[in-house]
Order: sequence, then structure tokens, then C-alpha cells
Amino acid sequence: MKFKGFSKFILSRIAIAIVILFSYFQTSNLHAWKWGHGIIYWDTISYYAYLPAFFIHHDLSLGFIKENPEVNNQRYWPETTKDGKYVIKTSCGLAYLYFPFFITAHLLATPLGFEADGFSEIYQMSLAFSPLLYLLIGLIFLRKILKKYFSDAITAISLLSIGGATNLFHYTSVTTISHTYSFAAITVFLFVCLKWLEKPTWLTSVFMGLLLGLISLIRPTNTIMVLFPLLFGIHSFRDLGNRIIFWLKKPQFLLIIIAGIILVWLPQFIYWKHQTGQLLYFSYKQEERFFWLEPAIFRGLFGFRKGWLIYSPIMIFSLIGIGLSLKKMKDWFLPLIIIIPVSIYIMLCWWTWWYGGGFGMRPIIDYYGLLGIPFALAIQSLGRLRPLLRYTVWLFFLFFFYLGIFHHLQAVSGAIHWDSMTWKSYMYNFGHTRMTPEAEKYLVHPDYEEATKKREWD
Repeated sequence: MKFKGFSKFILSRIAIAIVILFSYFQTSNLHAWKWGHGIIYWDTISYYAYLPAFFIHHDLSLGFIKENPEVNNQRYWPETTKDGKYVIKTSCGLAYLYFPFFITAHLLATPLGFEADGFSEIYQMSLAFSPLLYLLIGLIFLRKILKKYFSDAITAISLLSIGGATNLFHYTSVTTISHTYSFAAITVFLFVCLKWLEKPTWLTSVFMGLLLGLISLIRPTNTIMVLFPLLFGIHSFRDLGNRIIFWLKKPQFLLIIIAGIILVWLPQFIYWKHQTGQLLYFSYKQEERFFWLEPAIFRGLFGFRKGWLIYSPIMIFSLIGIGLSLKKMKDWFLPLIIIIPVSIYIMLCWWTWWYGGGFGMRPIIDYYGLLGIPFALAIQSLGRLRPLLRYTVWLFFLFFFYLGIFHHLQAVSGAIHWDSMTWKSYMYNFGHTRMTPEAEKYLVHPDYEEATKKREWD
């Protein structure tokens, strides 16, 4: 009885602790803030730019860049409008989540002897550890959701697998771009939606609006999550009609949600209006676009350059679970079968379907909270298989778990190239923790300029 009680309340918490501790040790050991240009580089430059520009330079127009271009051209990568004004490329949602770590570093910088410029080592280090907090938040709320449907043991296995054996672990411990943060925001949003659908309140409506605003402001393509509260629990067209009527009968809550979204977006609207004259503005280069008729679905899922299920193979169980949910978790089937495929389609229509440098298909990380449900369902269903088949599947599960962790180590060491892997390079380097000369010969570097003109496949 004591073990059962222990398992009921402790295992899933231990799983979270293990993931967080290993992520912390990996972040500490890698010292990514000391690599090259530091942790504030690549996509993070644009996400982060709002904070030093506003709080240190007091100039979101970025006019100060011209005062010291040799330094500032490395720190700020704005786009230029037709009128010659600077505009930060990404929206400001992630800056909200960076802010506690930025302001902590800023307050401590001078007393500890660091330059208070937004980019010295204390800022880099503070930001490097920020994904750990949001990973913890995401896992805590994913646990709350899973515990509604599954045992503590199944919940623990799911948390340990998603948090430790997928590219979520990599993007928590190596970089500060958006995906761990979006994972947390979307997972909390799912939890709040479930509460709201059980019993709508003013408070849950406020949180739904603020979270949906944040999710869409971090990555506008994730606005598709607005469909979740509409689709969850729908089994027929009649159910859908009743759900729409349900929403229309509670206009006060709907207005609160909309107001929450607008409130989160308001600083962005003001910024774009000031810099461009438009409330809504496409701040990327015009040639950066979606190839809507040429989605790279197979390559995004199974290709060796960045294939999701190649580098995070354990997530195959999530796809199996989506199929199982049709009979075993009908409330979740429609959101899963619509939101996940549509999201993958949108992701893989982007001109750089491999999303530049990185590890695996990184945009799908945002949806790991939603994918946690079918993952746990697939694991639970293993217990109903015949013994021989069950043990065989568990062996595959353990192999995929190990392979996901090993792939992360390969990506960190360079054995998996950030954007140029091929099947031959992968196979020549299989089992190695460094890029071998044989594997390097078979790398194929993408042509980014050409990819803006036509779909890049190889």
C-alpha cells in the first residue's frame, strides 16, 4: 500500500524534477552564453531587441544603432521599411517572458561589475537559464492535464519522455529561441480552457484571453490554438452547433477573452503604428514567404536534414495515440486531428521548412503539451497488447528514448549538423559523438537565397 501511495503522488513529480535537473546541469555545463556571440544571437536577437532598446536606450526606433554601428550592427538586426525606418523583425511576445531575467540582470549588472548594456555576460547568463522556468511551468501544467485521464505512472513516463528524450530538451538547454516558451504558454492555455469549459468564470476568461494573446504574439502562426475551446468535446455537427450557441449565450466572457488578446497585443500595435504607419505589419522580408502549394511534409517529418520523427523518434507514439483517441478519448480527437495536421502543414509551407540552424523540426515543440495526451494514451494502451508484442514495443520505446537523448548529444557536439544533414551523412556518423570526415563529405548545405525564389528540397 505504501508503494501504491508513493506511486500515486510522487512518480510524476520525480519525473519533472529529473527533467529540470538534467536540463539545469546541461545548461550549466555547456555555458552556451560563452559560445561565439553568446546566447543572444540568431532568432533571439530579434525577440530580445525590444528590451535593451526600450529600457536602456529608450528608443524603439533603433536610431541609436547608427551611433556605434560596429557594435550595434552585431546586436540588432532590424528590417527597414520603405520609408527607411528600422523595424524589429519579430513581434514582442517573447520579450514579455524574457523581461524578468533581463531586469534581474540589469539591476545586478553595475553592482557586480558588469557593463549595464543589455549584452554583457550577466545578461547572457540570466537569459540562458530562463527556459528552465518555462519548461518547469509547462511540465507542471501538462502533469495536471494528464492526471485527469491517466495514472501517475503513465503521466511520469510521458513527462520524462517529452521533457527529456525530444528536441524540447535541446531547445531548453542550448538556446533561448521561442519554442520552450511557447510550449509552456500553450500547455497552460490548454489547462485553462479545460477549466473554462467545465465552468466559465470571469477569471478563467481573463487568463484565456491573455494566454491566447501571448501565444499568438510569440509566434503568430500558433493563433490556430483558438480552435481548441471550440473543438474540444465535439463529437458531431450538432455538438458543434451547440458549442457555438454556448459561446454566443455568454458574450460577456467572449468579450473579456477578446479584450485580453487585444491588451497583450496593444504595445505591438502601437510600435508598428509608430514605425510603419500600420497597426498590422508584415515585418519579415517580402521574399520570405509560404509555399502554400508545396508543403515539405515528408521531409519535415522523416527527412534527415531536420525530420521531426528522425531526431525525436519517441514522438511516433503521439501519432499512434491520435488514432487511438477516436475511440478512447473522443473529446480530444477533433482538436488533435485538426490542430496538429494544420499546424504541421503551416510550419512546412514556410520557405525555410528546415527553419535554419537547429536540431530537428523545432516549431512542433510548441505543441508538445497537446501531443502529450495522445502520447500518454499510446503508452497506456501498451498494457493491453499480447505479451510478446507488448515487450517488443517497449524495446522500441526504450531504443527511441535513448536515441532521442543521444541525438541531442550529437547535435551539441556537431555530429548532427545544424542544417545540412543527409541520409548518408547520418548513417556514416551513426553512433559517433563527433562529425567524422566521411560523414562531413555527404553534407548538403542549403542555398538560402535560392530558397526564397523556389521551393528548396535537397
